[in-house]
Amino acid sequence: MDKKFLRIAYVGERLLSFIIDYIVIFLSIGASLAILTLIDESLGWISLIVGTVFLLLKDIF
Repeated sequence: MDKKFLRIAYVGERLLSFIIDYIVIFLSIGASLAILTLIDESLGWISLIVGTVFLLLKDIF
């Protein structure tokens, strides 16, 4: 029977993935904020609040 082992990520790999995650999150929040603000200013505020809550609670999910 083949046994598969998981390799533990090094600190540098984890740091790089952490930075990439936050870049993607900030870009998506910024893009949705810009687009929704053009449609209606209140939608922009809602987008900012939802994005901030997601950023703060993302590790729970």
